[in-house]
Amino acid sequence: MLPDRPKGASSSTPGGLHYACREHGGRVPRGFVDFSAPSNPLGVPEFLREAIREAVEVGAYSEYPDYDYADLREAIASFYGVEEGGVVPLNGAAEVLTLLTLCVRPRELVVAEPTFGEHRCLAPLIGVGYVPVTYGEVEGRFEFPLGDLVDVARARGSGVVLLSNPNNPTGACARLKELGELLSTLHNSLIVVDEAFIGLSTDCEGSLGLTRDYENLLVVRSFTKSLGIRGLRAGFLYSGNQKLAALLDSCRQPWNVNSVASYSVAKVLRERGRELEEYLRRSAEVVEVERALLAKGLAELGLKVYESHAPFLLVKHSRVTARESRRRLWSRGIAIRDASSFPYLTEYHVRLSVRLREDNALLLKAYRELGIG
Repeated sequence: MLPDRPKGASSSTPGGLHYACREHGGRVPRGFVDFSAPSNPLGVPEFLREAIREAVEVGAYSEYPDYDYADLREAIASFYGVEEGGVVPLNGAAEVLTLLTLCVRPRELVVAEPTFGEHRCLAPLIGVGYVPVTYGEVEGRFEFPLGDLVDVARARGSGVVLLSNPNNPTGACARLKELGELLSTLHNSLIVVDEAFIGLSTDCEGSLGLTRDYENLLVVRSFTKSLGIRGLRAGFLYSGNQKLAALLDSCRQPWNVNSVASYSVAKVLRERGRELEEYLRRSAEVVEVERALLAKGLAELGLKVYESHAPFLLVKHSRVTARESRRRLWSRGIAIRDASSFPYLTEYHVRLSVRLREDNALLLKAYRELGIG
């Protein structure tokens, strides 16, 4: 059965808004070809599988993880070339917003939209203002709203600005020059950049290096997407401001990353670093090639395909709604992400993950045969 919004829920009602912003991809039956939740199309690397098996064999799951995560922090710092004192382990990138609202207690959030929906869910529940700033759509792509973010944050005196890079779901990329300008102009604001998909992009640069010059930058990374371990939930945040990092660390629950994830990720970062770098490089190249072929095939079917720097494509149908398209493809054992729940998108927008050639061909064949356009 196709999972859907509860009867009567819509984005125009409080309950519907809450459901819509908590709507995510990935909730599909085993055996389905899942285009709804972006991840590494190459899957989990064998050297990480070995580390996970070792974690199970030594019984890591039977004991609490070290609540200071000393080994994991050291491994992250060493692999990424950052200071250990600025690293905070996370239960996936999504956890950072909870830590921010608990510790920093901003009056409001200025958020580049459309983006990951948890921000819109949490803000009204805890009495934090939510100020969206929209990406501009220009000739088949979305542009990072640098000027608007600066103007809005300045005018409102807002302390926290949130954005994802590459952006989910548009695939847009903010360049380091733009981020540097944002950071220097809004030097009294905390700029939070969610880079969950940066490891799978060949041309969207990560901003960890900027933390050396800007203490108002907080970078969020996820192993969940880049290593294909969506079920293990592991990531980290980093700040060059170690006082801020320590504050955020004090707000996380003591055992937020499970023992198997902590053991296996730390082991791979520490002992298989070169293999990991090569795996991520090859993964990003595969994404680039397969994304271009998938985009070409979809465009040939008459669909509007937006430029993307991420392991997914935002697509706009002209005749068939996203909800109906999802229903038709579900009947073929294919899951896609109805993107109409993202603010400022329409009922005709869908997000399609980039998979390997055979699966992408299967999706294009289904689109043709089902008359989705």
